[in-house]
Amino acid sequence: MCQHGPVIWAWAAAEVATRWRLAATPGPSETPLPTPDPSDVQIAIDTDPTSGGQGIGSGDLLMLTVAIVLATAFSVALYRAMQKPRLRLVFDDEKSRWTATRRDLVQYAISMPILVLMWYLYFTVLLFIAPNKLSALGLLLVPAAFILSVRFLAHIWHEAAHNLGKAVPLILVTSVLLTWSTKSDADFERLAQSDDNLSPTWPFLLTLLFIDYIFTACWFFIGARRWALRGFKVPGIPWQKFPQSKRVQVSREDLRDEARDAILGRPPPDESPPHESPPDESPVPPANRREADASSDRPAP
Repeated sequence: MCQHGPVIWAWAAAEVATRWRLAATPGPSETPLPTPDPSDVQIAIDTDPTSGGQGIGSGDLLMLTVAIVLATAFSVALYRAMQKPRLRLVFDDEKSRWTATRRDLVQYAISMPILVLMWYLYFTVLLFIAPNKLSALGLLLVPAAFILSVRFLAHIWHEAAHNLGKAVPLILVTSVLLTWSTKSDADFERLAQSDDNLSPTWPFLLTLLFIDYIFTACWFFIGARRWALRGFKVPGIPWQKFPQSKRVQVSREDLRDEARDAILGRPPPDESPPHESPPDESPVPPANRREADASSDRPAP
């Protein structure tokens, strides 16, 4: 065994070297991977649009802050103008009812189409920039339907008009300014190549611009002239500016009592106290006072 030891060790070394050389050599079915060229390697770095890829400075911070403040203030002013009736009312003391002056009526009639057009352009621009899947026809239809919905609710339900009017513009503004998310290039190309009919018809424009006159007329003659004075909660009535108007307001409990009395055939309650003749307290002349006292002390015949 000791004589054959060097031979065994030499054979083992030759076997290991052969196997190492075969493992390092690629076989016929294997192809070596190509070595990448360092000049072709590109690294994409997503930088913030405000920094220009060179770091964020105080100017970027102030510009973005001013943009958010201005956009939010404009949105708040816009939806606050939408959420209430636009016709100003005054209280007529002689006729004891709500009315509108000629100046306020002319101002409302002239300013309302301008305001509606401003609201429509604002929401159309927001929907055009914000990420959504609206078609070109939807960009014309959705803002108009939203404006009419808020204006209708503004004359009958203030809370609903307030919540609806502030939700949509603030969500669209925050989605654009805070997340920097806008439509992709493919969405802009899809809108540009759309085959939809982009020309609004005259009935569409007339309904959008002038239907608020119908809402205001119903609110004025039915809400302000009748329901408000009967105790119903009607938006847009300036009770605080005209305290004397509360004296003619009838509570809903009184109306309910009057309706119940009319159904049951009861006579209306007389609120005035019964008339009683005042006692005769005519003063006695001083000259006849003794005679009056003496006659009162005499016994009756």
